[in-house]
Formats: sequence, C-alpha cells, structure tokens
Amino acid sequence: MLIAWLVNHQLTDANFEKENAKAISRLRLEDMTGPEFFTTVLHGEFGSAFLNHLGQDFVEEYFLGGTYDYDYNQVKSGVADERLLSNHVSQRISKAYRKYVEPPSLAKKLARVLRFR
Repeated sequence: MLIAWLVNHQLTDANFEKENAKAISRLRLEDMTGPEFFTTVLHGEFGSAFLNHLGQDFVEEYFLGGTYDYDYNQVKSGVADERLLSNHVSQRISKAYRKYVEPPSLAKKLARVLRFR
C-alpha cells in the first residue's frame, strides 16, 4: 500500500516512472492494487533507487522509523475489505507526509530551542 501511495504522489524516480509507465497508469487508475504492482511488476523488490530524493527521505523516516507498521496495524484490525483498508492506510500516510513536509511553526522552533537548554 505504501508503494502505491508513493507512486500516486510522484515520489518515485523519473526513470522508474518511464520504465514502468503502463503499470503505473494501471495503478493510478486503480486497475491494479499496490500489492499486485509489487509482486507482478517489481517481482517483490522495491529499493531506494526507485524513489526520488524526497521519497527516499520520507520512507526513511516513516517506514523505517516504524510509523507505517503502527498505522497499518491500527487500521487493519477494524477493516476486512482490501480497498477500504488501502483507503484508510493511504489517509494515514498522507497525514504523516503532510506533517513531514510542513515547515515547523515558530512555536515548534521555540519549543525545540527551549528543550535544548
């Protein structure tokens, strides 16, 4: 589900997009699910080289930091339908991404300085 979200939000590398254009179109049109894309197109392998710089940074913080697993497990426990699950997980990823790219407010900057002391 994370891979589909990354593709849909243009966080993938330009060469990756070109090489997989047809499959990516199907994924974006929801004619293919993220897990199908991962297994049939990527043959179960997805690496940082498939992402652009922003995508790599976000995945490093969100996925490798464990937040994706937490979000997925929180949503999965109450949802049986795969498409509905994907939608709920995508909402959580989007929320985390907005928080990631949002510049810190003045209050957050000051709080960080005050904690440093």
